[in-house]
Amino acid sequence: MDDAMQDRLQGTAPILKALNGVLLRRKRRAPVAEISLAKDLIADGPEVEISLSRDEDGEEAVVVEGINGRNCEMERERALMQREKAVLERELAALERARALLDREKATLERERAIMERERAIMERERMMLEKDRDVVHSERVALEKERANLKTVERARTEEETGSSRAVNSENTDRKKQLLYWFEKLIEGI
Repeated sequence: MDDAMQDRLQGTAPILKALNGVLLRRKRRAPVAEISLAKDLIADGPEVEISLSRDEDGEEAVVVEGINGRNCEMERERALMQREKAVLERELAALERARALLDREKATLERERAIMERERAIMERERMMLEKDRDVVHSERVALEKERANLKTVERARTEEETGSSRAVNSENTDRKKQLLYWFEKLIEGI
């Protein structure tokens, strides 16, 4: 192996050339018998013409076949590239559709989140209003309780003063007071 490497480096080994898919045919030499037969039948002029024509046709055939081979190969490569391009375009379109779908879903989620934030704010406002109403009702209840206690003390004082007065007038006043207290209690319960 080393000898072969050295021979190649020294230039004694044959060097092979790589051609890009073009296989050239070697010129076929006519056998000696054909040449001598041709000399006997035809004069020197036409023989040269025939041999040149045959060689040129052979070379042209090889060149044409090489060109046709390259053209076919290029056409195959072009078709393959077009198919690959079409596949890539389909994949790109699929990715674009997926991205558009994700964008729509993101927008939907953003809208839903905004709706939830608004509802939360509305509920918070309603809760604050209920607390205020509860405080107002409580303060009114306390005021009514004080008023009720004052009415009871006033009623006791009057009953003691009017013990000497007629019982009919006293019973009428107490009925009115009871009725007034009844309506205050109803008012408190309604709030």
